[in-house]
Amino acid sequence: MLLIVATLIVVVLILLLIAANMDWLHHLQQLGMLVRSDDASVNLPVDTPVSLALSIIIPARNEARNIARCLDGVLSQQTQLNYEIIVVDDGSTDDTPTILADYAKRKPHRIRVLQGRPLQPGWVGKCNACQHGAEAARGEWLLFLDADTEASPQLIESMLHMARYDQLDALSIMPFNQLVSLSERVVLPIFWFFAFTVFPGLRGHKPEIKPAQAMAVGQCFMFKARVYYALGGHAAVSDKVLEDVEFAQVLRASGYRLGMSTGFDEIRVRMYHNFDEVALGLMKHARAGLHLSGWRGYWAIFSTVAVSILPLVLLIARLLQWQLGQFDPVFGIAVLSSIVCYIASLQLWAQVYAKLFKLSALHAFMAPFGMVAYLAIALMGILRVTFKRGIIWKGRVYEANTSG
Repeated sequence: MLLIVATLIVVVLILLLIAANMDWLHHLQQLGMLVRSDDASVNLPVDTPVSLALSIIIPARNEARNIARCLDGVLSQQTQLNYEIIVVDDGSTDDTPTILADYAKRKPHRIRVLQGRPLQPGWVGKCNACQHGAEAARGEWLLFLDADTEASPQLIESMLHMARYDQLDALSIMPFNQLVSLSERVVLPIFWFFAFTVFPGLRGHKPEIKPAQAMAVGQCFMFKARVYYALGGHAAVSDKVLEDVEFAQVLRASGYRLGMSTGFDEIRVRMYHNFDEVALGLMKHARAGLHLSGWRGYWAIFSTVAVSILPLVLLIARLLQWQLGQFDPVFGIAVLSSIVCYIASLQLWAQVYAKLFKLSALHAFMAPFGMVAYLAIALMGILRVTFKRGIIWKGRVYEANTSG
């Protein structure tokens, strides 16, 4: 009887967590900036003319397979605004320099290519490249894009409209994540679900969010230039692996207004292409993310495990007991409740895959395995930092202090 009561208590707790997660998924503010840009009733003040409205800064290190798609996207912008594109070649050893030279030759009035400067002690490569690009920028706004992103023709106009409409000092957009390989589909949804749990700022547009809860996605992060420079630029987070989250928290702690929204039709990204890249990429986030999130990180681990692994474990355990002849009418309640719990879990993950990644509901069956894989990857990253073996990314090894 005690086992049955314990099972029912656990099932109720899991169902409450599932319901809470279904709620934020249902209300997730998708394409919030398009809602604003389509609102014809809004009359925005006309900005004072400037020589350049926007500088797009793209750090690139060994991005030969991505950089052409990225540049084609930013060159296709449907806007009357004057903007420039600055690409910082951060010591690439593949064909990235050749591709960049070709684009710069074809679009000399739009694209500038800068050779990355040496990486100084205490700097992470991306922060160093972003700072270098920003120092050469001339725009009223600075938009930092990762080289593996692909912008829609409406990205600039949509972001600037949202920023001006909400009187923002900075704005970050979460791109649509393209998941192609099996390893991407198994592990990355768990990672993003975990991020949504840790950082409430990902779930909606709250310019006055508390600094500790602030979140940004460095794949698409835009600042008023004067605000960026007032904060010291990426030098303010020079040694941070999670520079986007750290910068978001610095912004809010300084009293600036920060917008966060999804923009799945405005920009897309494919972060990794195989399991090795997934593992290395998520390892570098693990220790830093846990440090930044504090108690919320441990809660996120518990709650994500509770809605992904525990329902299946409960169901298997009850069914095994049934097979061993321990079934009776009272025990049947525990079996039935475990089945209900597992079905609810599948429904939650089906919604995650559909709403966030536009994938079939059948992927929901992979959630427990993805959770196990993500925990193993995160643990490996934490151990590497703890034992001062550093974090490896893009051929560089970053010491423990770069993780927070």
